[in-house]
Amino acid sequence: MVIAFWAFPSDLEDNSGYYSDSVAGSGDESTTSGPSTMCSSMIACYAMFLVNGLSTGGGIGEFLSAELGNAPSLTGEKTIARFAFDLAFFVVVTIGLLNLIFGIIIDTFSSLREKANEEKTLMENKCTICGLTRQEFERREPGGWQRHYKHEHNVWSYYAYLVHLQTKPATEFTGLEDFVAAKVAQRSLAWLPRHRALALEQEGD
Repeated sequence: MVIAFWAFPSDLEDNSGYYSDSVAGSGDESTTSGPSTMCSSMIACYAMFLVNGLSTGGGIGEFLSAELGNAPSLTGEKTIARFAFDLAFFVVVTIGLLNLIFGIIIDTFSSLREKANEEKTLMENKCTICGLTRQEFERREPGGWQRHYKHEHNVWSYYAYLVHLQTKPATEFTGLEDFVAAKVAQRSLAWLPRHRALALEQEGD
């Protein structure tokens, strides 16, 4: 943008009437003040490059040539420089920068999707309470995993028990409830049956 602002000021003029170059006159009449340009200042030029350079398929070079009517002349003094500028903008911004941004976005969504799938697989094949896997229960008997995570170590049953401890007066706790409440207050998981399940212990007995 800075290069075009200083090196190609004439190519930034609107020679095709793409932008309105009318200046309000008296009554319903209007007067024309010659070719207008969006690059009257560096900030305005930046806005034109940002909008038209990114939205035009061929980059800013296509916009200057097709829309503003400033195609580089084959015999002009700055023809090679203009071709190099158009090609550099297309390669660096349109191809490189935009594909880099799109690649980052796609990779981010892909990693989030993979993480969600891993968490789903983990929840479906590993008990949240005891940490034992589905294979350990299915090896004992078909359907053992289904019964385990729905009845023996149902997560919502444990959650309901914690809610029960929060709503019940501490002076009315039983010995077990007092132990669990103390561990929860310490943020300890010692009250959970880690790597233990009643069905597997019965099998061992």
